[in-house]
Amino acid sequence: MAATATVAVAATVLASRARDAREEVLEAPDEPVQEPSVAPEPIIRSTERRRTEPIPGRRARRPHIPKRRRDRQPGMVAAVLMLVVGVVLAVPWYLPGFGGYVHDVGMGLHHLFIPAGPAVVRDPAVLTTEPADSTPPAPDRTPGVPVSLQVPLLQVDSTVVPISGDSGELLPPDDPQMIGWWKQGPRPGSSEGAAVLTGHTVHFGGGAFDHLSYLKVGNHFTIRTTRGSIRYVVVRLHKYGTGELSRDATSLFQLTGPPRVLLVTCSGWNGHIYLENTVVTGVPA
Repeated sequence: MAATATVAVAATVLASRARDAREEVLEAPDEPVQEPSVAPEPIIRSTERRRTEPIPGRRARRPHIPKRRRDRQPGMVAAVLMLVVGVVLAVPWYLPGFGGYVHDVGMGLHHLFIPAGPAVVRDPAVLTTEPADSTPPAPDRTPGVPVSLQVPLLQVDSTVVPISGDSGELLPPDDPQMIGWWKQGPRPGSSEGAAVLTGHTVHFGGGAFDHLSYLKVGNHFTIRTTRGSIRYVVVRLHKYGTGELSRDATSLFQLTGPPRVLLVTCSGWNGHIYLENTVVTGVPA
């Protein structure tokens, strides 16, 4: 009986210890759980385009289209024509008293933009008799800046504007109906030297000097200046071929010598270029 009681007590003690150990394990404080480190997710912006479909119930907006600039009126477009007229050649001729050179007028090609309009084409048949000048201007030999040129035989009445050879070229005004006066040279009415006036020839009409070669010795022209009007009589007309004007420039374009006026233009149209220069010499009448 004593042995049985002893075994029972021992079993009770062991069971109690096992229960206590189990309770200690269950009651042990929980250690903090380490969450796995996770990198923050990157922000990904949507690449989808904004919806273009109209939202139900909302009025669709019409896309903005810039207004088209009004087309130019046909008259304005037709008001500009490009003409090919004779103006310069690479062969230079020198003007006395000028450090540079100027090209032969009318010996090449030059593009001009001029207002459209009927070309002034004169019948050469009527350019044979100079109209009678019933009221010739009183002679006035006072030097003045030329403002206009009248050539009755050619029916020319053109504005004259100063032109310069400072750039190395002496070119007529862009407007083929205007005439240029070399302002570094003598003025009309000066007591000596050659006043040089140059103008365009347009092979299909419209140039102030289209028919300059029809002038003859004895015909007249008048230059109106800021000081009055001077009447000239033609004493010489000569056509210079390629290189000839350059050769004779020293004797032609003098700052000294008898007072005279030189009218210069291109001539000798061969269908492509002008091959000559026409020079008319006039002296006070």
